[in-house]
Amino acid sequence: QGPLYINVPAKGINSHGVAQANTVIQSLLGRYGMSGASVQTGQYAAAPGAPAPVIGYVLDDNNANASGLAGAVTSANSISDADKITYFTPRFSGFQLGASYTPDSDWESGQNSPYSPLQAEGAGEEGYSLAANYVNTFNNVSVAASVGYEIVVEEGAGRDDDQQITVGGRVGYAGFTVGAGYKFTENDGGVADEDRHDFVVGLTYGQGPWTVGVQYARIELEDASDGEQDAIVVGGKYILGPGVTAFGGVQFFEAEGDLEDNAVGGVGDSATVFFVGTALSF
Repeated sequence: QGPLYINVPAKGINSHGVAQANTVIQSLLGRYGMSGASVQTGQYAAAPGAPAPVIGYVLDDNNANASGLAGAVTSANSISDADKITYFTPRFSGFQLGASYTPDSDWESGQNSPYSPLQAEGAGEEGYSLAANYVNTFNNVSVAASVGYEIVVEEGAGRDDDQQITVGGRVGYAGFTVGAGYKFTENDGGVADEDRHDFVVGLTYGQGPWTVGVQYARIELEDASDGEQDAIVVGGKYILGPGVTAFGGVQFFEAEGDLEDNAVGGVGDSATVFFVGTALSF
């Protein structure tokens, strides 16, 4: 019997409501003879991929993007951090399975009140995720791999189920780490025939507090949209102390077709970004 993981939005991990829900679930498990201590609340992922030489300005699911162009994402992200129940099995010989269920959160009342007129639900319905990962070490060589599938049920004119298939892997030896990730999305964002491919590969080398490397990403749009984009980042990071890391580097972007046309603020088809920063974690 493995632990029960409850995935919640990042901003709600330490909230009073999440703490109350955790207590209630532990109590219910106890009634059925299950250990409440096995419940863990937070954010959980199961997909190794391309290593990044910097923080923030990465090319896979970035949280800092000054280019105005699209960013690649090789992890399943249709559901993202919506409230869900997630279960991971215990790890056997390096293998682990996981599954998530996300209920339909649409309101049938525009004011979320029982006295308001009923309204049609939104297009997005419930979501399901399945994944498997493998982690092991052979003669000082670390290996990690994963595969996953996610579907969000969609309804309405011009809509179709948003489905994502992901694969990723990473190998490390003597300070070197190389990895890659790929995601195919059918009906991206629930838009019928809007298909997308995301690729990311990376190579880093680190010793002690510092790491340097390079990461490359590519996006391709098909069917309803048509376009492609390439990006590369070169940089490094240095751990100044516990929870404090300095980083810097340069990014290059080149886009065509709809990925160029949809650029934020009409910035055009290319961008070069220089950046330096300090990251704090606690």
